[in-house]
Amino acid sequence: TPFFGPSTQGRTSFDKEGSRVNSRTAVRSVNEAMHLGAHHEELRRAGHARRRLLALNTEPDLKRLITYAEKYPKGATPTSIPGGREVADALSLGERMTVLRELRSAIKPEVATWTPNVKDKVLCAGSWLPAGEEPVYETTDVVVGDRTYAVKQCTQHCLGSGSRLWASAVALSRHLVGNPIVRGKRVVELGSGVGLVARVCCDLGAVVLATDAEERLLDVVRANAPAAQVKRLDWATPDLSDTFDVVLGADLIYSSGAMASGLLETCTSLCRSGGRLLLCVPAGRHGLDELVNAINQDARWGAAAVERFCANDVAEGHAFLLVGATRSEPVPHPVRADALALRRSGQLPASSGFCGEPSGLPLPR
Repeated sequence: TPFFGPSTQGRTSFDKEGSRVNSRTAVRSVNEAMHLGAHHEELRRAGHARRRLLALNTEPDLKRLITYAEKYPKGATPTSIPGGREVADALSLGERMTVLRELRSAIKPEVATWTPNVKDKVLCAGSWLPAGEEPVYETTDVVVGDRTYAVKQCTQHCLGSGSRLWASAVALSRHLVGNPIVRGKRVVELGSGVGLVARVCCDLGAVVLATDAEERLLDVVRANAPAAQVKRLDWATPDLSDTFDVVLGADLIYSSGAMASGLLETCTSLCRSGGRLLLCVPAGRHGLDELVNAINQDARWGAAAVERFCANDVAEGHAFLLVGATRSEPVPHPVRADALALRRSGQLPASSGFCGEPSGLPLPR
């Protein structure tokens, strides 16, 4: 039985499972968690301010800062180089690799090559960048088919989860290059992020509408996919009346609750009859079964096909899933159709005359 008294400080009690609980340990754990959260927030804010400052530095100063970071990995020795104090603070916190990457990207963004990180953690579903502040951008090279794309992206997920390029977008883009599904078609992409998939579809001859819910990401999509139309789209309140031949999406499902976001209803309203839905999802997403079951139970869609493929050229040893479905053709129903036209065509028997239409048959007694 747990001890309840005037003070439980430092005393041992038992929880419902019989595990020993010490109140000092519990309080210490809570304090440590709060301190860790504050520490991460401090690092995030410091990193954002540092990148904004480095973006204003000259190339010679950036090279001097790289030499400084390589020579003093702990940042112990002070430096008078502009931005040196912020770099030294980051080095003292163990952020040496992050600082070097930022410095090299600030000198020549085009030399940074995209590398997959399928375990990348995004703690925010939306933008945490304060209004009025501009994000810091970088450019990364991605090979899709026989082309190399220079993709503009944010240095952090400051404008939501779509601020940076994800492995699923690369996997879907490379799949589309070898598949004729979008060639010459009207295509809409949901959750475009930085717009790589939209750009590849444009190059394949598709007429593309790229959409995203984050307003401030749309300029990034326009920069990366200049031939695509770009529009903000919220799945909860979609305001598009057009329909498309193909609806695409990369990494739109993170966990259960995808149905509550309005994803399937948006796909249904945007896909024409006989059109195709194609989503690329990393294997293991918790919300995938929920979405597939919802598609299979929806009469507006044919059966969903889930294809597993291992894109070693994207992320070694990591499997991706392609979820595909075809929008069902509307089937005429006798109750909703014109009854007279159906009777004249022979699809319905002749009327008995009770509906005010003379049939030529004798009335029942």
